[in-house]
Amino acid sequence: YTFDVMHRPDGSELATKSVKLLWQSNSGVVKNVNLVDGKATFYVAPSEADATRLEETNAVVAACDASGEVIWSWHLWIVNNNPLAAYATYSNGKSFMRVNLGAFTNSEGEIDEQKIYDSYGMYYQWGRKEPFQRPYYFDAAGADDETRYDELGTYIKEEHIESSATTGTVDYARKNPLQFIFNSEGESGDWLASANNELWSDGEKSIYDPCPYGWRVPTADDLKVLTLDDATDNTPLESARKQYGWHLSDGVSHYFYPACGRRRYSDGKVENMNSKEGVYPSQPQPWEGYYWTSTTDGGKSVALYFDLTTTRTINKFFPSHSARRANGFQIRCVRE
Repeated sequence: YTFDVMHRPDGSELATKSVKLLWQSNSGVVKNVNLVDGKATFYVAPSEADATRLEETNAVVAACDASGEVIWSWHLWIVNNNPLAAYATYSNGKSFMRVNLGAFTNSEGEIDEQKIYDSYGMYYQWGRKEPFQRPYYFDAAGADDETRYDELGTYIKEEHIESSATTGTVDYARKNPLQFIFNSEGESGDWLASANNELWSDGEKSIYDPCPYGWRVPTADDLKVLTLDDATDNTPLESARKQYGWHLSDGVSHYFYPACGRRRYSDGKVENMNSKEGVYPSQPQPWEGYYWTSTTDGGKSVALYFDLTTTRTINKFFPSHSARRANGFQIRCVRE
């Protein structure tokens, strides 16, 4: 495969002198990354189990300047079932992918641990294009991260760094795509030291929008058509605990949204259990879901949010939930 690494998505030029694979979630899939005539070239290995299929993985390739510093990076979403070809058009006329950005499938509520795990997409901080990997386990147990590797197969650890006047900038984030910039201080919860509402333009694709070409992060209005209907809300508790997500309705059809939790704004660790004292009726429950929109809300941004509780009538569903921007949430891309 090849792609242009001499320009950003808006056509502006990059002083690219080399390219490198920063990480991939399955070792040995993306190989032989080189710069040839202004393009990154690389090879994708077939599946060991079936040579007619790709070995699925997520990866990040970076363009570097003469000093070796990262100047731009691209997310490689290597998946067998093309998410750009299989999409659903909701009753509001908006066409959405059927899977989360970076996921390999959609479990559709099937109680199967591997399918649930492969329904996890990448996590994104609001306004950043850089993807952060899924947890090591399907239920996010222990807040452990999925392993990832460089081109030589060496384990690459995800880095978590506190936001500051130095680290909390767009320029720093662009140069450091391996770093999740958390914010444990104050009420803003923004990875940026100074807020920028234009990084993901509401309804218009920006150069920092992580969705593939022709797709964008949805607005809050795009997702407002969805609801948690009575039939879904009354799913038997034992089944609901195990399916990790809800079938959301647009009034005509249902679409399964996996509950992949979040990467916390306060430390960058994966969390997928609701345990808010005084809010839930008894013990913590196993999952909750967060999906970013491009819509802002003052110094915060809007996300679609839902969870599972022990009492069937108080499952929470908010199509427009105000959230701190340093959180890492999932994205369900909408067609431009």
